[in-house]
Amino acid sequence: MEIGKLHITIFCNYMYNSSVVAEIDTQVALSIIATAVYRRYSVMITTYRPHNRRRFRVHGFLKRMRTHGGQVLIRRRRSKGRKRISVE
Repeated sequence: MEIGKLHITIFCNYMYNSSVVAEIDTQVALSIIATAVYRRYSVMITTYRPHNRRRFRVHGFLKRMRTHGGQVLIRRRRSKGRKRISVE
């Protein structure tokens, strides 16, 4: 059963609050519908996606030593006797 172009157009206009009424290719319209359904019913994922390169660039020793605040932090951790003074 093929979905009529008019019905797909009305649905797309409803989903995207658009006033444009034009015929849409069936394949394009189905992909728009699939995208809308995916956004509505997609499963929430965890926000932490670890990457070591980014971790070193943001929290690494060289990054800490570039700023005065970072040097203070390194001094504080050394004086406290931390085994790891930064991400290494």
